[in-house]
Amino acid sequence: MNRFPYLVITAFIFAFFSCGRPAENNEEIEVSEKEVPQEQRELKALYDEVLDIHDEVMPKIDDIMQAKGMLQEKLDTLRDMDPENNSIPGLEETIIGLTQADEAMMNWMRNFKPQDDEKDHEIALNYYKDEKVKISEVKDQMLSALEKANQLIKKED
Repeated sequence: MNRFPYLVITAFIFAFFSCGRPAENNEEIEVSEKEVPQEQRELKALYDEVLDIHDEVMPKIDDIMQAKGMLQEKLDTLRDMDPENNSIPGLEETIIGLTQADEAMMNWMRNFKPQDDEKDHEIALNYYKDEKVKISEVKDQMLSALEKANQLIKKED
């Protein structure tokens, strides 16, 4: 069987698709800020602020889980060795705080809805302002719970 026709067809298809369209002028592709309405820039900036706060503290979830595991292990050991130990309530409270901080982040992420389709600028703007407050509170809750946990971990070591 002669493979020459198949090679020619394959080469033609390859050449056709590899040529593509000519590169467009970068100036044409670039969108200047003047072309984006002020309201959209304002919404985008606020949206970015909200996500920046989220992105700053989201990696701390791993730290929360690790601290929670360490404290739970200490709590279990203390309960087995000395059920009347004075450290038990503090450990329990700190573990609950870590759990609540984790749940707060998960709830915020589950409930956050980008306002891409919202036609009313004020509604979208107010939504992002509220979400910035909410995620800032989650951030504070997470950092506070972690700080308390780390103090207990150091104290117990």
